[in-house]
Amino acid sequence: MICSRCRSERGVCVTKWCICSVAILAIAVGWTATEGRGDSIDSNKVVLSKCVDALGFGRLADWAPSTDADTISVVTVSDSATPFLELDGRRAYRVALHDVPITYEKRFGDRVAAVEARRSFEVYVDSTRRTILRVESVLPSYYQKLSRGEIRIPDRVSAEEQLRAAKEEYSPLPDSFEPKVDFLAALAVLPGYPLDADRIVAICTIYSNMGSARPAWIVDTYGTRFPSLHHAKLEPYQENHIRSVVDATTGKWLFSLATPSVELESEDSLGVKESRYPINPEMGFPLDSTKH
Repeated sequence: MICSRCRSERGVCVTKWCICSVAILAIAVGWTATEGRGDSIDSNKVVLSKCVDALGFGRLADWAPSTDADTISVVTVSDSATPFLELDGRRAYRVALHDVPITYEKRFGDRVAAVEARRSFEVYVDSTRRTILRVESVLPSYYQKLSRGEIRIPDRVSAEEQLRAAKEEYSPLPDSFEPKVDFLAALAVLPGYPLDADRIVAICTIYSNMGSARPAWIVDTYGTRFPSLHHAKLEPYQENHIRSVVDATTGKWLFSLATPSVELESEDSLGVKESRYPINPEMGFPLDSTKH
């Protein structure tokens, strides 16, 4: 069976972990899309150009988006995971950007080398407001870890409760909003190696914290480990998730957290259940101290 979601990763959908063939995993992921009728060719060109610009992929010298008919489709979104933004039922363009080459520096022991990651992305654009709803890149390994319980995603209600407790909130972007900092630039300032993640999910939104609001990229990575600090314990399914916030105007990395998360199933020896351990430039806990 040929799978449009997996084609760029494996050529054919040969594993049972594909989201298109496992309904229970689709529910766990919290985001699915049902295809509908497409729009005009001219409209699709505008949407494709917007996606390439917003993601920063136009700067990649050896890559260009496909103009195949299945590159853009119109879908109805089903979303049970994204906090605050009420995207469920939204009509959107889904843009498939395949085999995107992104080069980044990575440390191997005592040396640093340039590494190229080739990943495919799905971008969702609100069909009316023309704002980016979501950017996602998923490897087949993500679904395997999800099925084994190594990655767990809280539902929207739990996520909103955790964020509100921390005085955080997301709000929709203004119509036709264009972030000054693109997705690729936001990835570049994150700690660790986000392009190694099994799953990358990003939204551009108005991010509020303690009453201060700004446009920001919220980037969630799954499958890259969050460091456990010595005074408390995180379960593997919590360490496997990192949420990072980058100012979409200045490009400054604000912080990275392991929340929102599925709560610990048991207390550690100190009785500590708190899992909100921030990483930011001022605190000295970067995922890779050689990168910042």
